[in-house]
Amino acid sequence: MDAVREARKAAGDNVEITLDVNCPWTVCEALNMSAKLRPFNLRWLEEPIWPPESFDGLARLRRESGIPIAAGENASNAVGVPTDAFCRRGRLRSTSPAKMGGISELQKVFALAAASATVVMVHSFYDGPGLLASVHASAALGSKDSLVEWRYFDLEAQLYADAMLPKNGMIIVPHGPGLGYDPDADVVRNFEVRS
Repeated sequence: MDAVREARKAAGDNVEITLDVNCPWTVCEALNMSAKLRPFNLRWLEEPIWPPESFDGLARLRRESGIPIAAGENASNAVGVPTDAFCRRGRLRSTSPAKMGGISELQKVFALAAASATVVMVHSFYDGPGLLASVHASAALGSKDSLVEWRYFDLEAQLYADAMLPKNGMIIVPHGPGLGYDPDADVVRNFEVRS
């Protein structure tokens, strides 16, 4: 709560804040925490309950929490994404091409979401190929409001030099073959671990 309070204080009222808690709570605990978090006007609360595939629990939380809920980043395929009971009325699904079998499987999620008017944000807390796949998926499948999740820390070295670093809040979608960029061979060599 202290971190969220300070983030809201630092950001002000006109900046959207999202909160990913990584599946720590039961449904009752999540409802209790949601009541405490409501005054901070979160854009969404992500992955609030354990187990993450408790669709009934997510549906209840969606109905009763008063905060938009994001879930689905732990799904390994389109079948494992929250069901219609959770998704109705444009609730958020967070999905990951790196965890669910690539962009082809992610396309199925976007098709399911479109059928229920559900917003999908691509989970992208990665570097390397996972980040590239997420950027492509967001650009190709998402809406004009799509976001790319950016880590809160800097890396010791950038795998793609500065090509994937946000500039003015934007990341340029690469246009090269495959995912668009090849890793910097010097960075790979410098961080190679041999046994």
